[in-house]
Amino acid sequence: MKEQTTTEQRAARSKMISLAIADELVMLQSPLKKSYERTQQCASWISVNYDQQVVTKRCKNRWCIQCNRIRTAQQIREWAPVLATISKPKFVTLTVVNCSPINLPSLIQEMYISWCEIKDIMRKKGVKLVGLRKLEITYNSEAKTYHPHFHIILSNEKHACSRVVSYWLKKFPTSESWCQNVTDLSKGWDIELFKYFTKIVYKINGVFSVDVKVLDHIMRSIKGKRTFQSFGIKKLLECELLQTEGVAPLSITPNLYKWCRLTNDWIALKHLPYAYHKPSLNVKNLVLNIKQTNK
Repeated sequence: MKEQTTTEQRAARSKMISLAIADELVMLQSPLKKSYERTQQCASWISVNYDQQVVTKRCKNRWCIQCNRIRTAQQIREWAPVLATISKPKFVTLTVVNCSPINLPSLIQEMYISWCEIKDIMRKKGVKLVGLRKLEITYNSEAKTYHPHFHIILSNEKHACSRVVSYWLKKFPTSESWCQNVTDLSKGWDIELFKYFTKIVYKINGVFSVDVKVLDHIMRSIKGKRTFQSFGIKKLLECELLQTEGVAPLSITPNLYKWCRLTNDWIALKHLPYAYHKPSLNVKNLVLNIKQTNK
């Protein structure tokens, strides 16, 4: 039976795992070190206002699990109603051949340029592409190669989907046609589209862990690039997040909590826990594996 957890406990679990990952990322002395250090401080303090609204300061980084959860929920609220209005929507996947680490940045750039060129070709042929495109990158730990690809919600007016796939294969002739995919939208398509753009946790040597060198390389390769890009549509006005960003004045916050590494929970000044988080054995093992894998 699946363990029942509260929203607060899931937030504490995400904070615990993100902190373990950030600790290892900082040790790499990467160009992104300052950003990784911000993740270490993400939601270190939280306050609960009189109306039970949680106020904190978040790093908003792509590798932060908790910030990604909030971002995913926000994107679904903003985009799902708009995408539901698209005529004849299809779920399109455009892939390329896996690449070596050194070739990842240039391949991603080539994919972005090719996508813009395809949109321009279609426009000149009288077809305005409508939809939303997302970049996703996975890693093959056995072959040690990277697999960037696009997931796209696309209107199939004037058979746009098959034509886009055809142009894509001309841009990337080494890609296999059977690897490209056009399907109807099925249940859960919004989660598939808006999930994390890269899988953070992998099975390494038979155990679940995180290879921070791989994660760092992916993050450096996509720095400054938009993983989500709409075309022909605009999102709704931004919804308020379930948890407000920013820092409330400490003098007016009735309940202030600080993250404690020892208890893996936020603790109040009166030594009361916020989430009453008791990490499961799987989570404890994952955090331990993260440290051992990256020694």
